[in-house]
Amino acid sequence: MEQLLDMQVGANPKLLLALMQPTPMHDAVREGDSARLKALLRSRRTAGEVLRQDMFGYTPLILAAECRLGKGAASDEMVALLLDYGAASVVNVPCKVHDQTALHVAAFHGNVGAVQKLIRSGAHVNALTDDHRTPLFQAAFGGHAAVVKELLAAGADPSVRDADKQTPLDVTKDVECQGLLA
Repeated sequence: MEQLLDMQVGANPKLLLALMQPTPMHDAVREGDSARLKALLRSRRTAGEVLRQDMFGYTPLILAAECRLGKGAASDEMVALLLDYGAASVVNVPCKVHDQTALHVAAFHGNVGAVQKLIRSGAHVNALTDDHRTPLFQAAFGGHAAVVKELLAAGADPSVRDADKQTPLDVTKDVECQGLLA
């Protein structure tokens, strides 16, 4: 909190905290409630929330890239809705947790549909996390061959090394991923 106040001299601390809280849109995505998300996206009052980050830097798009959603709405459906309503402008904005983008998160979780939609919306396939891992590294580590294939087709560089000097091939135990990366 003190860092925020230092950065925003004279700022109202309650306002700063309010701006960092999850929005109803974050909550709808987290709960997998596509009907509520659609209503929020169509509302003029909440339209700007598609761009908002919570205190961890998560946009609704980054949350939607995960497969573990509450009520079972398909994650890639949520990603598509958000992209249709302006989230493409934050497709490459990383969260504060390891500087991951939505593409890193979708690749890590093996979410092929979300990966495809994010790439079509301009996601950088060679974006680096704070430990120099690309989305390809995340997919290979998780053994998600279908995602590895999509990322390679989109131009992902399999020779990029992370902070530990490892490539995606070095960290995958999946035989199909090994074949794609070799």
